[in-house]
Amino acid sequence: MHVDSVSLEILDTEEGRQGQVFVQVVNQDGDPVQGARVNGGWLGVVRKGDSDKMTGEDGIAGPFLSDMTASDGEISFCVTSVVGGGHSYDKAQNNQTCAFSEP
Repeated sequence: MHVDSVSLEILDTEEGRQGQVFVQVVNQDGDPVQGARVNGGWLGVVRKGDSDKMTGEDGIAGPFLSDMTASDGEISFCVTSVVGGGHSYDKAQNNQTCAFSEP
């Protein structure tokens, strides 16, 4: 299995900015993988937030939400590992590992 996509959206609220990420995990045939634990980390102006989510029937893990920040600048999220789901994780097959966004 591998990461097919990492989508990052910046949520602007009265309290500040927050990153929201969804990660799609598929098997070697491109079919969604259910029950895989996705781990990742935040980079840029936000260093903390959700780092561990399970994929659902659609193979999507999330939303991963970052802590809020009042700072402008890049908010990024990178997948560090995927385990379970009845498949072995092959990072070399990832179509995407990180998502980056600037204001």
